[in-house]
Amino acid sequence: MDRSRCIAADGSLVTVEIDDGYDLDRPWFSYAEFRPRPGELSNDVLPFGVNTGPVSSVEVGAQSINAVLRSEVDFDGGVIAIYDGFDGGQPATLAAWRGSFNAAWGFHYRPEDTEAAIVEFFSRMRLADGELGLTVSVPQYDAAAVRAYKRVPDVGFLDVIPGSDAQQLVPRWEGDATNYGEVWRRDSLNSDWEDMVLMASASAVATMTPDVAVHSQRAVRNERAASFAVAVEELTWGD
Repeated sequence: MDRSRCIAADGSLVTVEIDDGYDLDRPWFSYAEFRPRPGELSNDVLPFGVNTGPVSSVEVGAQSINAVLRSEVDFDGGVIAIYDGFDGGQPATLAAWRGSFNAAWGFHYRPEDTEAAIVEFFSRMRLADGELGLTVSVPQYDAAAVRAYKRVPDVGFLDVIPGSDAQQLVPRWEGDATNYGEVWRRDSLNSDWEDMVLMASASAVATMTPDVAVHSQRAVRNERAASFAVAVEELTWGD
């Protein structure tokens, strides 16, 4: 058996266990949207999203917008790194808090791209870094739309969300039974999009989207994704 675990951005523990033969060693990433609690903040306060992942992913993100490092600021046991680049031809800033193991980051645009605004952005958060992941909490905000995801070589892209957030995703009809719950195949209505496999347990729902680089034939890619879903032994999202 191969087991892979991570701490999602909201502090939840995500676990995937599978039969030998699949590589689960690629890093986990996570995302959470933080929404103001009703009645606790003014109505003009907007939600905001935070990405988390390995420290090394910050440089990859900076390269994606051809960014250069503007400045670094020591902050909360780590470093805030600010990179300036271009997104779709428009000026964009990648701001990241880097800890010992993981980082939290997001993109900022004018006029919210000043160093003072970015430091204020991170000062809202409580950051707890560890080997399994980075927990982000924000007083007076609730975490929502949380997900944890990773690439599985020779198969595709695994995306896990809490079962409580996935009621509309799970079909009303029974899927094929597995050791962890049920599995369904979801065919894309758009020929340019990949089909996907949907997996559901008592606490988590996950999708496996085939990687087009795995094989030139769509049927082969779909079969590998389906075989992965059946081989999973444990799929959980918990505290």
